[in-house]
Amino acid sequence: MSLLLDKAGLTMNHVPFPGNQAITAVVSGDMPVAITGVFDGSAMVRSGQLVPLAVTGSSRLKLLPMVPTLTESGHPGVEYGVWAGLIAPKGTPPELIERLNAALRAAAAQPTLRDKREAAGAVVQVGSAAEMQQRVREEMVFWRRLVQRVGIKIE
Repeated sequence: MSLLLDKAGLTMNHVPFPGNQAITAVVSGDMPVAITGVFDGSAMVRSGQLVPLAVTGSSRLKLLPMVPTLTESGHPGVEYGVWAGLIAPKGTPPELIERLNAALRAAAAQPTLRDKREAAGAVVQVGSAAEMQQRVREEMVFWRRLVQRVGIKIE
């Protein structure tokens, strides 16, 4: 949310909620808007309790194909998503890392796994260990700058 507010030149009070309780707060009218995981809110979208405004990724999701991206909605530069990576301890032999990466690629290529993940709102992408290391470095720089620019503090 801080990234969207920063790019749009807006301010809003941050109201932290544990887990997906922000969804309940929006449905009950206690909060006007929230950014949350797509899967967390998809049941309430289907039931009509929530209105999805936009997705934060660079493309529309199969789970919610009618929902535009923030870029399509007039807010370019707010393309981000939650991602996960497989990690190993420092010093893990490169050949073991390559075997793990190959197994991950094989699993991700299975249509049943891909279909289930996409049905849950995920986009399945598998890169190399070097690509993940580069992504982590870039994300650290990007988010550190945002935290400093907007003044996020640990409470």
